[in-house]
Amino acid sequence: MNAAPQSVNSATNNATTTSGRPQRRRLIIDTDPGIDDSLALLMAMQCERDGMVELAAVTVTHGNVCVDLATRNAKAVVALHHLWYGTPHVVPVFEGCGAPLDASKTNPFARHVHGSSGLADLPAEQLDELVRLYDSHLEQQQQQQREQDQGRENVIEVEIDPSLPAAVQQLVREAARHDPSDTSTLLEVVAVGPLSNVALAFQRYPDVMQRLSHVYIMGGAMWGSAGNITMLAEFNVYADPLAWKIVVEQALVPVRRRLCHHYGECQPLSD
Repeated sequence: MNAAPQSVNSATNNATTTSGRPQRRRLIIDTDPGIDDSLALLMAMQCERDGMVELAAVTVTHGNVCVDLATRNAKAVVALHHLWYGTPHVVPVFEGCGAPLDASKTNPFARHVHGSSGLADLPAEQLDELVRLYDSHLEQQQQQQREQDQGRENVIEVEIDPSLPAAVQQLVREAARHDPSDTSTLLEVVAVGPLSNVALAFQRYPDVMQRLSHVYIMGGAMWGSAGNITMLAEFNVYADPLAWKIVVEQALVPVRRRLCHHYGECQPLSD
């Protein structure tokens, strides 16, 4: 990867509130696992276990592999972490866009890097068993979430198009649940794959998505740093350039970023 995550910001980036209390950080991981994204998911879940963040959802997009395999992989990784640590919270996983928003584009995939399954050709039987474990823990947890949402203040009612991919619906739903006036809580999207899900959510429900605190994007090659698909293009942007354009334009907020040259030292860049 040629660039570190970039941030599209719509709220403060401080770690504490003005009263000095630590902020509660709720994350939506938008991902296309992939070996690298699977490791990122495991790290995020460990951060949640250590009390550093809360994981609201994992939304899955096409990218390293097709979206159905990526969704299976995400569920398997969540179940694996649950199996290792016995954590009571199973992060819900939602399948998203299966193709770029621009119908003339085709996803390049990266099976030559991640294997045909996206997880180094691990046996399908093992992955499917982990998915069954994931499914068995999720329904009760979702019922508890529905009960918690009842009676919450400043949760806006949004009629979400049921024909949209489940991941896009969940992005909108989480943004609608978030109260941007509550400075003690941040809701942040961490997008480490192509931006199809995030872009479609911004395109269809721009006012709702502005309730997010931040959107962090992993993608892009900058200032002489060669892309990993072409001389100029990095994979996540190349896989859906229209989605990248929509997110940057529809967010209507400043872009702050830090650049890493080939896993080297990160350097802050001006806005």
